[in-house]
Formats: sequence, C-alpha cells, structure tokens
Amino acid sequence: MSVNAQDWSTRRRPFPITVRLPLAAANDISMHRPRYVPVVFKFMLAFAVSFGWATFAYVLSSHWTAGLESTGTRLLAQLLILGIAVLPAFMSVFLATGLLLDRRPVRSHFADGDFPAVSILIAAHNAQDTILDTLASIAAQRYPAPVEVMVINDGSTDATLDRLRSARYPWLEVLDLACAGGKSRALNAGLRLAAHPITVTLDADAHLHPQALRQLVTRYLSDPRILRRSPVRYW
Repeated sequence: MSVNAQDWSTRRRPFPITVRLPLAAANDISMHRPRYVPVVFKFMLAFAVSFGWATFAYVLSSHWTAGLESTGTRLLAQLLILGIAVLPAFMSVFLATGLLLDRRPVRSHFADGDFPAVSILIAAHNAQDTILDTLASIAAQRYPAPVEVMVINDGSTDATLDRLRSARYPWLEVLDLACAGGKSRALNAGLRLAAHPITVTLDADAHLHPQALRQLVTRYLSDPRILRRSPVRYW
C-alpha cells in the first residue's frame, strides 16, 4: 500500500498513546517483583551514601586544616581539599553505588495473546540493495501479534521505490516523500500515520534475528513503568 505525502494531515492515530498490560500478564505474580528497587529510590540512596561519604571526608580533613594560623590559608586549604578530595570522593561513591544498584528487572514470561500490536518504521534513502533483505527479515519474525511495517522512501534517486513496489507483504505500507528531508523528518512523517501504540524504528539495512521483535517487546513489557501505565516509549 502506498500513502501519498499530501495525505499526512487527513490521517490520525486511532489509539490513545498508552499501553496497558493484558489482564493475564498483570495478574502474573512474576510481574510484581517485590525485590525490585525503583529507579528513584536507587538515585536517592546513591546520593545519600555519596553525600555521607563526602561529609565524612570533609570532617576528617578539617582536623588537618585546624592547625593553620592564617584564616586565608585555612580557606585556601579547605578549597583545595574540596576540589581534590571531597568532590572526587562524592562522584566516585555515587558512581560506584549507582552501578551496584543498577540491576534491571528480570524478563517476565507472556503468553502469545498478551503481546500488543507493533508498528515498525523504516526510513529509506537510496536503499535499493538492502531494503528487500530488511523486509524479508521482518517477514521471518516469530511475533504473535499483528505487525505493521511502514517504509518511508525519503526522496530516493535509485530504484528503492521500485523495489518496494515489487514487495508483496500484506502488512507493508509505503510513504513516498518527493524530496529528501533527512531521517528524522522521514520517521516523524511515518509516526503520524502509525496504527499501533508501540513503535519500533529500523535502518533500511538492518537484518533482524527471528526472535528480535519478541525479545524487544518482552523487555519493554517487563519494565516496571508499564505497571504505572506510563506513556508509550518509542525506540
């Protein structure tokens, strides 16, 4: 299917921009993950630990500067200690604590019926040699939900559009832009027409593993933000 560029303003998304977990997945006990530490708590804990360590380092160094006779000398010494020891100590402890706490939640297991429909956007400019291979790798995906693929032909001057016209995939749509405006412009044009709330972007020369889309969406659905019904994210 081909969509003319002039039709952008007449087509709108038919969905609210949120993704909700299916009931079966929401009731899955593995989704609750009682031991998972939220990101905000991780940040606050790392900040508190690093601030406490920096305060301890500053108090410890104050005994070394207390014996200096001149006020100016003591002030200069304290500034040097802050810049050379205390601030680096704060940054190092914050980084180390954050890395120790940085553990993503485990992937949950979803039934085939729990997976949402996905839109795949591909910006293609002079991709005649690779675009059909990319579409073939999408056709080989073992993804249980509907998939829409929209290729945005970004003013290609080679045979990219002819290659797309020769493809016979029921899920394929082509948006033909007369002039090349860059990858971001092309993807934004396709995003306006996307039919599904979860959107994945690919390069025109990408080749996906057959399980790539399933693994990607599984990782997304396992994110604790989904439990709070956050707005959909785009990749």
